Amino acid sequence: MFTEYVDYHDTGYFSQTVLDYLVGAKALDEFYGKPPVLNSVESVLAQQKTKSTNRSVLVNVLKEQYQRIENSGGKVNDLVKENIRSLNSADSYTVTTGHQLNIFTGPLYTIYKILGTIALAKKLSSAHPDIRVMPVFWMATEDHDFAEINHLNVGDKPITWNQDQGGAVGRLDIKSIQPALGHVLSSLGLNPYLHDLEQMCRDAYLKNTNLADATRYLYNELFGSYGLIIVDADNASLKNEFASIIEQDIFQQHSNILVSASNKKLESLGYHVQVHPREINFFYLQKNSRERIIREGEGFKVLNTTLRYSSDELRTEIRQFPERFSPNVIMRPIYQEVILPNLAYIGGGAEVSYWLSLKTTFLKYQIPFPILLLRNSALLVDEISRKRTDQLGFQTIDLFKDPRELVKLYVLRSSTKELDLNKELTALKEILGAIESKAFAVDSTLGESTRAIYARTRNMIEALEGKMLKAEKDKFDTEMSQIFKINQKLFPNHTLQERVENFLPYYARYGHTLFETLLESFDPFGKQMTVINL
Repeated sequence: MFTEYVDYHDTGYFSQTVLDYLVGAKALDEFYGKPPVLNSVESVLAQQKTKSTNRSVLVNVLKEQYQRIENSGGKVNDLVKENIRSLNSADSYTVTTGHQLNIFTGPLYTIYKILGTIALAKKLSSAHPDIRVMPVFWMATEDHDFAEINHLNVGDKPITWNQDQGGAVGRLDIKSIQPALGHVLSSLGLNPYLHDLEQMCRDAYLKNTNLADATRYLYNELFGSYGLIIVDADNASLKNEFASIIEQDIFQQHSNILVSASNKKLESLGYHVQVHPREINFFYLQKNSRERIIREGEGFKVLNTTLRYSSDELRTEIRQFPERFSPNVIMRPIYQEVILPNLAYIGGGAEVSYWLSLKTTFLKYQIPFPILLLRNSALLVDEISRKRTDQLGFQTIDLFKDPRELVKLYVLRSSTKELDLNKELTALKEILGAIESKAFAVDSTLGESTRAIYARTRNMIEALEGKMLKAEKDKFDTEMSQIFKINQKLFPNHTLQERVENFLPYYARYGHTLFETLLESFDPFGKQMTVINL
């Protein structure tokens, strides 16, 4: 394996908001805390030292959650146990990423998120030997959009888990996942690490009863040796630490007002807004449902239920049962930063964009805004695709271009005919420019007529050039086919590979060697996409 890099800007797959954020565009200064650079750690550390984090509650919850791994026959790595114990210490901090509970880890970028967070923890611990920094994966167990997490692609084969339960996905019973598990494992073929992978997946999904426990088990098997701590925040004790903010935000609507104002500013600057707040940014969580809370007259109601509360009743409900109140995408980051001694958050492009809308809400609740980092992205180039790319004479950066553009480049470069008519168009423009000057001297209205002649002639010449190019392309059928096959392999459905493919086939073939290669190549503060040539 060898590694190359391509600037995010040159890939064509990242939003202007993200690109501007990475280069420190002044327009975005007010929307985040400290810039995404290593030197920002000192400032965020100082803020964390003044913040009151109930470390003992966090440690006790984590110990209880990890006991479930051992109860189902798994093993918790000693480094993970040590990291959890260390959270009791005031000189221990976390760096965090999070994601939905996609079955079998979902798209490749989930793995990249976690590996990038592990790399960041190592980097910060090395740069600041007086503190301990530990990687955390936040499981979005309370999310209820099952359709977003119930499928994956293994190679070219889509696999779906079908079931009809509702509510928070972390609580879903996973008995019905067995057919999907069978399809996944049968799709992996014979590879060196297939047995290890099969064992991990079977133990995770057959020895646990709900999706949260299964996901924790699987990620612990994959990343426990790196000390990764996995958090399930669907917990009464953790929600109790957040209860006062739940109450404030529901009754005073701070996040709605503040995020709306931030969104308006971002839009005025020309940026696309990723999330929009509601009046109440919390759901009511029950065993098989997660429904929005809305105002109804002087009181409140839970949509699609018979639940109704007066203001006093709802305050009592929050104080007695905070675990029933589930933050939406607006308030989840606030909850995360309340319960963790966190220095940085690693998110995808969409996450970075919506976190920029939250800065004023963090300020309102006097919670430190972590260093916000874009997750590492990677392209895995198989040996056949790399060999064909080299044979066609393309560079790594060319892989990110539209295949039609690559075909044109290849034909222009390889043809023995002169197919580019730019010289002729330039000459024509000069000739007609001289004619326009003479015509204008005779009658000023004739200048416009000359320009119209040039426009018509240029269009005809460009059309002729297109026909010449098409005729020549027909001589390169094999090469054209290869270019489109390479693009479809590396950019399935015309998007980044990491958004479509799953890591299982790669792990079955390369095992932890791939993880180690990615860890070595990932720079959490970098501005380049990683290209791994397998």
